[in-house]
Amino acid sequence: FGLFLGRVTKLNLLYALALDASATMAELVGNTTLATDYRSRADTVRSAINTHLYNSTYYVSDTITSTMLQDVNA
Repeated sequence: FGLFLGRVTKLNLLYALALDASATMAELVGNTTLATDYRSRADTVRSAINTHLYNSTYYVSDTITSTMLQDVNA
């Protein structure tokens, strides 16, 4: 992945996706309480990404804002 400094957009997006996948798995085994918790956490992460790492394009991280993250903004 290369060098990452600070709160990194790509890693946080991957974390939100992992939480969504975990929620789906929890639903498949009938654990709706855990699924709801995972989906809530994913929503919180996505909201934080949009609040702290976005300004018309997604930043690489909170410490690297002079360039945009190509794969996230695609």
